Amino acid sequence: EDHKSDDVKTIENWIPDDGSGKVKVYRVEHDTLVRVSTRAHGIFFSRESYVIRYRLKGDDDLYIIYIWQVSTNGMYTYNI
Repeated sequence: EDHKSDDVKTIENWIPDDGSGKVKVYRVEHDTLVRVSTRAHGIFFSRESYVIRYRLKGDDDLYIIYIWQVSTNGMYTYNI
């Protein structure tokens, strides 16, 4: 008997486009998002928190937001 659920999807089935959309990366400084230069995309420091905004290609209103948060005793709330 096949125990796989029809609801289980592979990452290839989940990704909504080919990855060629636009990316903006922000570093969190206190309560402010500071834009990271394109040259520094993909470089993350362990004591910094980041917000990555990916806009799907061809859709100005559809974004995926990723958050890279350092481990802290407190929680951050992001107003995006």
